[in-house]
Amino acid sequence: MLKLWWCPDGWLPSEMVVDLRMGGVYRIAMRKDRGGLKTVSVHGRFIEVVPGVRLVYTWRWEGILPDIPETQVTVEFRDIDGETELVLIQEDLPLPLCTLHLGGWLEAIDRMERLFA
Repeated sequence: MLKLWWCPDGWLPSEMVVDLRMGGVYRIAMRKDRGGLKTVSVHGRFIEVVPGVRLVYTWRWEGILPDIPETQVTVEFRDIDGETELVLIQEDLPLPLCTLHLGGWLEAIDRMERLFA
């Protein structure tokens, strides 16, 4: 499911390694669909894992945006009248890059909604 969900339009997954437990690591890599030899990935480690409730993990780009420091992402899943509200917070992201990441997260949430519809 992660391979179907993760990559934005025009990108293909090239590596998906996820050890979803506290202290576990992940690496998710992708490349351009057409002629893309360059790999872009994000990697980090899980700080907190509460299944169905909360994930906290570090986030670091590789192959793109080299000046962005490691950030921390918190994802919470809340039951609201039988539906799930997703709350996502990415900390320590430099202000000029907030809009870029916001757009990426919103696209990812749209893809998730389509995948589970």
